[in-house]
Amino acid sequence: MRSFQRHVFWNSREIIFLLFSSSTQRWQLLREKTGKNLKRLSDTRWSSHYESVKVVKENIETVVSSLEHFQDTTKANLDTRSGACLLLLRLFVILPF
Repeated sequence: MRSFQRHVFWNSREIIFLLFSSSTQRWQLLREKTGKNLKRLSDTRWSSHYESVKVVKENIETVVSSLEHFQDTTKANLDTRSGACLLLLRLFVILPF
């Protein structure tokens, strides 16, 4: 992974957490699809870095699917749709499709 992609990934991982954790509806949808909770990054514990990356890496297809779910105007408000759209664009920069 190139340096730019690594930078985008680390920032995106935290944005993923913030987007889903700021709404119980979004959190519940992701929890139902993955069976796991996203982890917040801790500045003091390197093990939390590993755990937060592991959950996203193992469930990236589900995360993308959930973000696409929130693109539907009947399922999300404007803030959620715009946040999901921007996050999808960021992910497509780093994912090898």
